[in-house]
Amino acid sequence: MGLDCIVSTALVVESYKRNNYEDAMTRNYVPEHYYGGIKSLLNLNKPLVLFTTEETKLDILDKIPGSEKIKFVHTDYRTLNPYYDTLFEWCKNIIDQKPSAVYCWNPPFATSRLFFMKYAASLGYENIIWMDAGLSNESYIPEEYGGTWHDWNKVNWDNYYPNNKKDFFKPQLAKDIFQLIEKYDNFFIGLKGYIGVEPRIIMEQYYHEKVPNWAMTGGIIGLKSKKILEIEGFYNRLIEYYMENYDRLFTEIEIFTHINHVFDFAKISFGNFMLDDQTDSFFKCLKQGLKDEYVRFNNSYL
Repeated sequence: MGLDCIVSTALVVESYKRNNYEDAMTRNYVPEHYYGGIKSLLNLNKPLVLFTTEETKLDILDKIPGSEKIKFVHTDYRTLNPYYDTLFEWCKNIIDQKPSAVYCWNPPFATSRLFFMKYAASLGYENIIWMDAGLSNESYIPEEYGGTWHDWNKVNWDNYYPNNKKDFFKPQLAKDIFQLIEKYDNFFIGLKGYIGVEPRIIMEQYYHEKVPNWAMTGGIIGLKSKKILEIEGFYNRLIEYYMENYDRLFTEIEIFTHINHVFDFAKISFGNFMLDDQTDSFFKCLKQGLKDEYVRFNNSYL
C-alpha cells in the first residue's frame, strides 16, 4: 500500500464583484467557518494536506487543537487549475447575461479539486482523498455524532472522538475509505436516482445515449495518484466542452458525473441529506459505515 493523505482547503474564493447586485460566485464563507471541520479531518489520523494562506495558517495553529500536525500548502490554487482565468471570464459572461439570478457556486475553485489532489500526488502520496472541510457541519451531521458549527466559537472541542464515541470522524472512517481506494483505485459518494435536467441533457447529447440516474457529490473524492493522471485529460477536455456548450455555471460535480459514465467509479450512494437514519440519508450512510458491501457501480446502485 502506498502513502495515504487527505486533502482540503481553508481559502476565500475569488468572487465576481458587481455593481447594483450582490457579489457572485461566493457563499460568503471565510476560513473560520471550516475550523471545526478541519479538526474533524485531523481526527481521521491520516496526513492532512491543507491549502491555505500564511495568515490563515497562523490563525489555525492558534485556534484548532492538534493543528501542528497539518501539512500546510501555500501554493496559489489559481495557478494549479490550468483553466482558472479562462473559466472565470466565462463565468462572468454567463452571470452578466442574467444578473438577477443567484450564483453561489464558484466553478474556477470547484473544478480545482482534481488539481489539489494532483498536487498532493506530486508530494509522493499515492492514495488521496479530497474531503470538504465542511463535511462534518451540523447541517449534515447532528452534534451527537460529531457535527460541527460554522461559527468556530460554538465548536465544542471536547465533542470529538475519542471523547465522543459516536463521532463519525474517527480513524476507522479513513481506514474504510482508503481500503476502497486500494481495491478499486477510486471512490466516490453521490445521489442515487437523481441527476439535474440540464446536466442530463448535455451528457446525453455528448454520449448519444441514456446516462445513469446518478450524480456525484463533492464532499468525498478518492483517487489513486495513477487514476488522477488517467482521468485528467478527459477532465480537462470536459471543462472545455462545458464552456463551449453549456449556458449555466458548472462545478466538479457535473464533470465527475460526466466522467463516471465512462469510468464507472466505485460509489456509495444515498438519497437525501436529512438528519435521520430512517430515510436513505447521507447521515445513515455514514452511520452504517463506508464499507465495501455498500459499493455499487453504474445501474446497480438502486
